[in-house]
Amino acid sequence: MVSRQQLLSHGLLIANAPLTPAERRVLLALLDGHTEKQIAQRIDQSPNTTHFHVKSIYAKFGVRNRSAPTALWLGKLR
Repeated sequence: MVSRQQLLSHGLLIANAPLTPAERRVLLALLDGHTEKQIAQRIDQSPNTTHFHVKSIYAKFGVRNRSAPTALWLGKLR
């Protein structure tokens, strides 16, 4: 059985479009509470690239802030 977290990490269930592999890595790190700077260092990419992915993730999930994807995952929104 596929868990809700797995579906969320792939941009399924609630995203407007599937997440790219890079966006999935960034999303999982966001859900773990890491900052954009920490994520960039962790996955060896520039902070600007990480920020671009974060903005894309927010757009795909129709949210505006960092706590909203977590709330979606927990089933608090929609």
